[in-house]
Parts: sequence; C-alpha cells; structure tokens
Amino acid sequence: LGHANAKVAVTRLAEAADPRAGDTAFAQLIAALAAYDAADHATALGKLRPLAERGNAQAQIYLGNLYNAGRGTAQNLTEALSWFRRAADQNHPEGQYLLGVAYQYGLGVTKDAGLAIGFYKLAAEQGHAPARIDLGTIYLAGDGVPQNHGEAVRWFRAAAEGGHALGQ
Repeated sequence: LGHANAKVAVTRLAEAADPRAGDTAFAQLIAALAAYDAADHATALGKLRPLAERGNAQAQIYLGNLYNAGRGTAQNLTEALSWFRRAADQNHPEGQYLLGVAYQYGLGVTKDAGLAIGFYKLAAEQGHAPARIDLGTIYLAGDGVPQNHGEAVRWFRAAAEGGHALGQ
C-alpha cells in the first residue's frame, strides 16, 4: 500500500487546522513527517502514534504505512489496516483508497471486490485521482464487476479532468 506525499499532507493539515488547538499538533506532525521523509522510521513512528491516537487522520495514514511496510517496527498488516480504517472513518480519501487497495488484492483482509469498489468510490468522489484510475481499470477489465466501458471512461475522464496523466 502506498503513502501520500508529505507536501500534500502538510497542506491538508494546514487547511484543516483547528486554530483553537494551537500550533503544537501541527508542529508535531511536521516533525513526524520530516522524520518519515528522512527515512528515520523509528522516530517517525514514535511521533506519529500519539497524534494518530488523538484522531489526526494524516498521522493515521502515515502510521499505517509504517506498519504496512515494516519500517520502524515489525510489519503488521492488521495494525496498518486498523489505522487506515480510522482515517477512512473520518472521511479521509487516502484512508478510503488504501482500504480499497487492501480489499481489491486481499492484503491483510479477505479479497472483496464489492468492498474495494465501495472504498474506491468514497475516495474518488472526493477527487482522489488514484482511486478514479483504479475504478476505471476495474470497470474496464470487469474485475469483480461486470465489464462496463461507460463506467471505465467515466472514471478515467474524472481522473484526467483532475490532472492525472494516466486518465488522459
């Protein structure tokens, strides 16, 4: 399972920051992402966990990625999926997308095309380009659903209109 770009994460956090919370959580997330990007995964894990436990969806995504890849900790898909689900439960498109990937390929869960498509659609409807591409691919190939070129084109077009090169 992949991870979001740190610059996008920082931008999202800045846009969603609660001014009443002060700068502490933001500064902690910046420090955690800096450690993550520097491949200091043990430090990132230690900084991300308290933020994730307090409900920071972006921290939950990154923490899940660390568990998924076994960086800074032993690989644990169950733990990774737990963090992705917490982010998805907050309507975070990356969490929804990553759960879609897990269900599409049976990564740590039983493969389930219906759940995969459901999570992809939740993310895609929020503009998540990789989810749109994956939906287009699923409908084009008829992977777990009846093949539907119209739906495939719809999702590829949505990705292209969002600037994603693979949708063009």
